[in-house]
Amino acid sequence: MESKGLITPEEWRRFCSEVVPLFCTEKFCWTNDEALTGEIEIANYSESDLSGKQLSWTLTDSKQQVLDKGVLPLQVKQGELAKAGTLKPAIASVRKAEKVTLALSIDGTPYRNDYSLWIYPADKEVKPSEEICVTDDLDAHLKYLTEGGKVLWFPSKDKYKEQTVGGLFQTDYWNYRMFRTICENLDRPVSPGTLGILTDPGHPALADFPTEFHTNWQWFPIIKQSYPMVLDRLSDDYRPIVQVIDNVERNHKLGLLFEFKVGNGKLLVCMSDLKAVQDKPEARQFYRSLLEYMESPAFAPSYSLSAKDLQDLFTAKVKAGEMKKLFNISSYK
Repeated sequence: MESKGLITPEEWRRFCSEVVPLFCTEKFCWTNDEALTGEIEIANYSESDLSGKQLSWTLTDSKQQVLDKGVLPLQVKQGELAKAGTLKPAIASVRKAEKVTLALSIDGTPYRNDYSLWIYPADKEVKPSEEICVTDDLDAHLKYLTEGGKVLWFPSKDKYKEQTVGGLFQTDYWNYRMFRTICENLDRPVSPGTLGILTDPGHPALADFPTEFHTNWQWFPIIKQSYPMVLDRLSDDYRPIVQVIDNVERNHKLGLLFEFKVGNGKLLVCMSDLKAVQDKPEARQFYRSLLEYMESPAFAPSYSLSAKDLQDLFTAKVKAGEMKKLFNISSYK
C-alpha cells in the first residue's frame, strides 16, 4: 500500500476529494479555429454550501504562458453536483501543435483540478513532398526504396493478421490469461491485451506531435486504429519509435511506429490506419509530424535490413509459447 511514486497525494485530491471542480467537454483535442467549449460543474460533498465563492480558471501553454483566464461566481449547495457556467477559452493564438493545461481552483479553498488539452493548427490538408512515397503496398515500391528512396508504409491490416496483434487504448489487463479464458468460455471477443505505449517524447518523428513517454488522450484514435507489429525477430537492442507494451503472458516486442534502412533507402512503418481517422485533428497532426520528420535530415534510420529480411519480418510465422487456461472459480456470466 506504499506510494509507487506515480502520483502525489496533492495531485490525487484534485479529482478525489469532498469538493471537485469539473470541466465537461466533448473532446480533448481541438484545432485553433474552433471554439473550445465546456461546462464547469462543481461536485460539493463537503459539510457546507459553497456560497459567495468564485472559481478561477487559467489556460496555459507548455511554457506556462497564460493564454486566457477568467472567473465564475459559485452558488453550490451541500450534496449537489451543480453547473457553474460555460467556459470558452481563447485558443486562436496557438499557432503550432501544443499541449495546454486548463487549471481550475475555488478561491479561498484547497480545491483545484486541471485538464490536459491539445490544440492543433486548423489546416486540414496534409500532403507528402514528391520525394516521399506513401503506400500500403511496399512490393510495388521496393525498387524505389532500395535504390535510395524514402517510403512511408502503412501495411495492410488484413494481409498481416498473423504477424500483428490488435490495438487497445485502455490498459486494464492485470491478468490476461484469466480474462482471455473467461471470454473464450463465454464465446466473446478476446481483448488484444496490450498495455499502452512507450516512446521518447524527444524523438524527431514526434517533434510536431506533443506527447509524454506514455499513452494519453491525443493517442486515442491512432491506437484504436492500430495493429501493432510483432518485432521479435529483430535484435534485442532494437527499439521502435513507438513501442506497444505487451502483457506478460505473450511478452512480444511490438511496434506501432518503427524505421529501417533498406538498401540505400529509408523506410518508416506506421501500424495504424490513419486514413480511417483523418477527421480527427490529432490523427492529421500525427501524420503531418511523420512527413515533416521524413523531409528533415533527422530521418536517418541506423538499423539496416535487407529486402529479404524485411519480407521475412512481415511474413514469417510468429513464435508464441503455449498459454494455459486460468479458470475463474466464480460462476460469472
